[in-house]
Amino acid sequence: MGIRGLNNLIKKYAPDAISEKEINLYKGSKIAVDCSILLYKFKYASRTSNSHIIGIANRIKYYFMNGVLPVFVFDGTPPDAKRNVLVKRQANKERMYVRLEQLRERIPDNNEEEKLINTEIEKITSQLIVIKKKDVEECKEFLELSGIPYCTAPEDAEKYCAFLQKNGFVDYTVTDDTDATTFGCDKILKTGISRYITEIDTSIILSKFEMDMDSFVDFCILSGCDYTEPIPQIGPVTSFNLIKKHKCIEEVLKMINKKSENFDYIISRKIFKEFDYELPEEFTKQMCDKEKLITFLNEKEIKDNVISKFIKIVI
Repeated sequence: MGIRGLNNLIKKYAPDAISEKEINLYKGSKIAVDCSILLYKFKYASRTSNSHIIGIANRIKYYFMNGVLPVFVFDGTPPDAKRNVLVKRQANKERMYVRLEQLRERIPDNNEEEKLINTEIEKITSQLIVIKKKDVEECKEFLELSGIPYCTAPEDAEKYCAFLQKNGFVDYTVTDDTDATTFGCDKILKTGISRYITEIDTSIILSKFEMDMDSFVDFCILSGCDYTEPIPQIGPVTSFNLIKKHKCIEEVLKMINKKSENFDYIISRKIFKEFDYELPEEFTKQMCDKEKLITFLNEKEIKDNVISKFIKIVI
């Protein structure tokens, strides 16, 4: 989910934080790529069995052709505080599966009703994309054979991307997840792969919001994040105004007559601000295992001309 309402508030109060830049300006950079969102994008764009491999390959080609070294970061074990959110998401998916079955069994009375049913089926189906463990393992094997650096985060991928960026292992983080800003990613690149790429500057957001990082984290938690239930009837705009005025959640709670036993801002704040991770080794491009890579791609039914073009780039 990321941070509820954050994108709209950035566009309203800190539009200067968002800029479009030519990809060639990032030549020589090292970037952490949050794979958690990308894999869903690949599956959504193409329902073929090898869409995740083709998607990763296209990203590698795009970055290499522009002189950028990607470091692909996969999700690890989510923190316990995220369990409620994950349970709710699973329950919502199960409801969608039931609805999908109902629609498929329904016999339409006319062509117009049939069109409406098919439209709803297509909409629900697009929301039921599943990334299997096998898909993730195949992506890692593909990267290993290609010599492309990757790692599995101890927890959420976007948090580890922030850790890598804070400690100088990468220069930018590529993600569409808005809580990357809350974790402290200073420069964030959107996941597009065109000539121009969208960059978000967290320091400008803080300046325009007139918040320091502590207040910003509290605003994000109060607005709505993945690690705690929100306070009823307190949305993003209200949260923004309350934190602007009172600076922190403790002071906000003194002023509002609303309570929620499920609003655990303490643990959320800890998740966003504490990074108890060991430093990794430097990420570098390794030798490509050409023969094994070709065999792997052939098994995934990748076309020969696609394989040859990819091999030329990664060798």
